[in-house]
Amino acid sequence: MNKTGILQQRAIELHSLLEKYAKTDSDVDDFLKRFMPWFEKISKGEITPPNYDYRLSIYFSNPDFSPLAERYMGHELGKAEAEFTKAICDW
Repeated sequence: MNKTGILQQRAIELHSLLEKYAKTDSDVDDFLKRFMPWFEKISKGEITPPNYDYRLSIYFSNPDFSPLAERYMGHELGKAEAEFTKAICDW
């Protein structure tokens, strides 16, 4: 699979988990709303790796910035976001 295909797959995986947890966590719902423009552009093939404009990973990496970092670090949602970030940055 090429890099764009991997990015699209990781975006779908992350989106699916975000939708799952957004039902019970308003912070995840807020993040999902911020993620949707990225998801839509990736789905259309408008964004390809590497893309360094994606900055939403701070929500899952900095507990001083967002409660998501503390709540979902090491959790399947946090891991999915980390895999997505690796794909979009082509790490």
